Amino acid sequence: LTPTLGGTDKATNVAGCNITAIGMYHTMATSTQVDTYLVEMPSGISWFHGTCAAGACYNSYIKNRAILDDLDMMALDFEHNFNTVWDEKEPKVLIKTHTFSVGGVGYLWDDDPSSSSSTTLNHNDTYNYQKIIEINLPPVLSLGSATPLSGTEDDPVTFDVFYVDANDDAPITQQVFIRDDQGITVSHDLIPVPSGSSWINGRTLRYTSKLAPGTYTFRFNATDGGLSSIGDIEWNPSTVTITPRNTLPELQSPDQSPREGDTTTEFRFDVMYRDMDNEEPATARLFIDGEAYDMVSDTVSGPWNDWVTFYCETTLGVGATHRYYFLFTDGQEQIRYPVSTASPNWLPGPTVELPNFPPSLTTNLHSPQTGTRDTQFTFTVIYSDSENDHPLTSWLYIDDVPNIMTGDGSSDFIAGVQYRYTTKLDIGPQPYYFVFSDGEHLVRLPQTGTFDGPEVLNQVPTGVISSPGNGARFTPDDYVAFRSVGSEDPDGDGLTFIWSSDLDGELGEGETLDVILSEGEHVITLTVADDFGGSNFASISIVVRPYLPEPVVRDVEVNNDRPIEGDIVRFTAQVGNDGEIKATGLIVRFLVDGTETGTETVSIDKDATKTVTFTWKAVPGSHILSVEAGGSSDQIDLEVEANTVPTSDPFIMNEGTSWKPGVELFFKPAANDANNDPLAYHWDFGDSINSTKDAPNHIYADPGTYTVTLTVTDTRGGETVETLTVEIIKPKQEEESPGPGAVLALVSIGLVFALVATRRRRT
Repeated sequence: LTPTLGGTDKATNVAGCNITAIGMYHTMATSTQVDTYLVEMPSGISWFHGTCAAGACYNSYIKNRAILDDLDMMALDFEHNFNTVWDEKEPKVLIKTHTFSVGGVGYLWDDDPSSSSSTTLNHNDTYNYQKIIEINLPPVLSLGSATPLSGTEDDPVTFDVFYVDANDDAPITQQVFIRDDQGITVSHDLIPVPSGSSWINGRTLRYTSKLAPGTYTFRFNATDGGLSSIGDIEWNPSTVTITPRNTLPELQSPDQSPREGDTTTEFRFDVMYRDMDNEEPATARLFIDGEAYDMVSDTVSGPWNDWVTFYCETTLGVGATHRYYFLFTDGQEQIRYPVSTASPNWLPGPTVELPNFPPSLTTNLHSPQTGTRDTQFTFTVIYSDSENDHPLTSWLYIDDVPNIMTGDGSSDFIAGVQYRYTTKLDIGPQPYYFVFSDGEHLVRLPQTGTFDGPEVLNQVPTGVISSPGNGARFTPDDYVAFRSVGSEDPDGDGLTFIWSSDLDGELGEGETLDVILSEGEHVITLTVADDFGGSNFASISIVVRPYLPEPVVRDVEVNNDRPIEGDIVRFTAQVGNDGEIKATGLIVRFLVDGTETGTETVSIDKDATKTVTFTWKAVPGSHILSVEAGGSSDQIDLEVEANTVPTSDPFIMNEGTSWKPGVELFFKPAANDANNDPLAYHWDFGDSINSTKDAPNHIYADPGTYTVTLTVTDTRGGETVETLTVEIIKPKQEEESPGPGAVLALVSIGLVFALVATRRRRT
């Protein structure tokens, strides 16, 4: 392995070998560290190899002796290299060659590096040492299984696993571990199945036994005396399910109903079934007079280890000696009830006779159809019976109350006999039906539901609102007195009185009622009802409202119907009060295009009018000017013309195009405004001097080029800006006599200082 590891304890992996570095020290005075590493070979062989630190390592031994205790041999040379052989893992063949490449004497220790025995080693000699050791490989288990995976407690279960050992070692211990569904694990020894195969080729190990009912998992393990098995040693994913041995199903509680009937009667036979193995019956039969009938159950999927009822419904022939028994099987065994050895081994059945036909009811009538509580109502029906059986019961049910009807005296029930019943009835509809019986059959007319009987009417009461009168006026602070004098019930029944408002809901009960109502127009309703549901209504309308002013805006005017932008428009409105009291603190609002621009608070007497005036600075465009007071408003449409800005063309009245310093210049604005608005002027002469005159004069002290700016503004905010360029030239020196060059320069200067006037307009 290169390079040789060094330093403190560490670990690495080279060529599939796990290597652990171990820091060790020898006995030199400096206690120099020896870096030693352990190589664990894949076969299980372990090596020590290391390098001493600088300095002689002979005549000394390695500290940390515990690590080297099991070494058979360690060699150390003058290069401070040593090698050891450790046979704890018993490799089969191990040959290690170590060559000393530096002259000198090395030392070889046998078993213990601290022993005094040593062997002199010559340089450049090669020493071989060899140890013949067996490598034991672990046995391998595979193909673990259990057969069968399901059965009963009477069925043996066989557990097999295939054992292979590369060293041809027979197993010393071999077990199967069986764990039940309670988590309890039991181990059993496996027996090798006789075979001519070697352990290298593998042989089957087996355990066979019966198991108690439950669910089991299993796993295998074996050893060859040195190593435990590998391979199929985990819990097998298959499970073994063992059920109890089959038990005989049980039958109990036989029943039969009805005990008597005719050939049209459905007779029911019942018995209860249970199987402790939770097995559904394969067959469930009833035998009546030796004939088999299949039985059914309302239970579809069990559980069958609880009692389940099976039944059969059938008609039977005439007779009083019917016999029956039950026979069930669970697919393996059968159970009979009563058992065949019982005496008697059958059960007595029902008595069956020829059928008796039910009577009939027809022609039901009642009269009169309507009436009062004093009216006598008569109900009739015709009863007939084909066997001429007279009725044992003859009931008329009115509102589910039974009443006995009487016949007309005839005994010819085959032809039919009329039965009747007469009575007074309470208020309301009277549904009714008939129920008769001949002793065996009960007949009903109609078969379901009822007939609509006579209707006993109730006379409705009369409702009267005697006060207040219809249209009465009240304030929100007034108590309103409601009275119902004149309300009555023609039948003399007790009455209830309920007062209500369409605004305030139910107000109260009683013949009289005093209440305060909310503001608004109310529809007052009196509901009068008797004890039998009869009711009547009376209604009036009343007004609850305080006495209020009623502002009215009228006669809206403006002082200028064609204003121009910036004009002050005066807006005048007449605000009146058509209400019932004086308007105090009335807020009058002035709006332009829906936006409030002014308010005024006024007080106006009843039936009086007040003039309200607002002013507004006109802006261009189409506008709606409106006045609002209370819930009243009025408006006008107004077109405002946009302002036309003034014009200006300023100039200098002096002759010439340039001037000398000190010359007084006279300026004129030449300004005009299309709207004839007064104009304001501002002159900026470009030398920090300003003027607001319309036609100022100005003297420039120094030569130069000056920009004169004139700003003209009208009273509506329109503005025009114009500019002039003024050239002020330096005067000539008369005593100088210019030469040709000077003349040329003067010509150039004259060209440069030529006066140029420019104009610019801004709005």
